[in-house]
Amino acid sequence: MLVCQLREMIDNSKEWAKQRGLLQRNEVHGKEEWKIPTDRTFSFENKNTQSSSATGSMTVQDPMRLSDIPFSSQCKM
Repeated sequence: MLVCQLREMIDNSKEWAKQRGLLQRNEVHGKEEWKIPTDRTFSFENKNTQSSSATGSMTVQDPMRLSDIPFSSQCKM
């Protein structure tokens, strides 16, 4: 479907250029080229934002007292 839409857009732009004398044949490769305006601009915004916040707490037991073991900088996390 997208290919069909692209083909139609190309064909329409070529016809538009032809009607305005903006169609030419490239002397190097022999293919048709057409000039279409590229200085027009348009913009649009589509903002979709979400935000949330949360707080929490937890209690952890350390029966093996692992927190007393010094951390080595050579440990891989």
